[in-house]
Amino acid sequence: MYPDTGDREIDDRDAFLEPGWPKMAFIEGRFAGDPTNWWVPNHAGVEAMLRSTGLRIVGYPGHEIYLCEPAHQPLPEAARWERAELDAALGRARRPHA
Repeated sequence: MYPDTGDREIDDRDAFLEPGWPKMAFIEGRFAGDPTNWWVPNHAGVEAMLRSTGLRIVGYPGHEIYLCEPAHQPLPEAARWERAELDAALGRARRPHA
């Protein structure tokens, strides 16, 4: 895991090039012959995404296979959804009764 980055300035991007920094490339067009491969993360990027969704990596049973379990800790603030936001995102927004 890369050290905390919460206090960095928005233009302080040199660390992005360091080994171990989570990265994800945007693919315009096709990758490996598949037009749906829009995002390709590196290993650190996959691990960061798994942690950010509340999972803990417990093993690597194969190449690019991550065995996870719930981390049993609160999700980061940015990952929590309010019920109304979730309903709106899923198209279940409640409408006031007329």
